[in-house]
Amino acid sequence: MIDSYGQKITDTLATKILLGTLGCTPAYDRYFNYGLRKHNVAPAILNNSSLEGIAKFYLNNYDELELIRDRINSHGVIYPHMKILDMCFWQIGFDDDIEKENGDDL
Repeated sequence: MIDSYGQKITDTLATKILLGTLGCTPAYDRYFNYGLRKHNVAPAILNNSSLEGIAKFYLNNYDELELIRDRINSHGVIYPHMKILDMCFWQIGFDDDIEKENGDDL
């Protein structure tokens, strides 16, 4: 994507804006992308194939993901489906990054 000034807009920026305003896609940042790749859910790039893979993953794991969503919603915060996936795959990437850092210290 290119903005009106001719600058490239990254997938990370575009998807963070979409997640924050519409909740229609996870934010394709470093940790989220790592989680997608680790579990072979979808390509770790913003495109139709990736969005279809993510949607299919949510539907295939609907009951479990909705339990997570309901638990969060019970505290008065209503998260869209894609925010739940964003948080789950982001956490996978973050945890693996921490493990790598801790492993290097041994």
